[in-house]
Amino acid sequence: MLPIIRDPFWSPLAFTVIGGLVVAAALTLIFLPALYVLWFRIPADPEPARDEAVCRTPWPLAAKGKGLRTIPPPPQIDHGDPV
Repeated sequence: MLPIIRDPFWSPLAFTVIGGLVVAAALTLIFLPALYVLWFRIPADPEPARDEAVCRTPWPLAAKGKGLRTIPPPPQIDHGDPV
């Protein structure tokens, strides 16, 4: 977009696209995370205690160093005899 900023015909489009990208990046990287923290009232705890970190993980055995939890295979479905 930068090369067409000097062109009189495409200059408005270039400024619009660049401005949109800058605003979208600012919303995504600054505004939305701040809104998330305010909405869900997340405390400003920089480092959680070890017990809290273990409780928050989806695989508690993996967090305690006992290996990963295996996912069972899906059940076999009997569709009957093929015709």
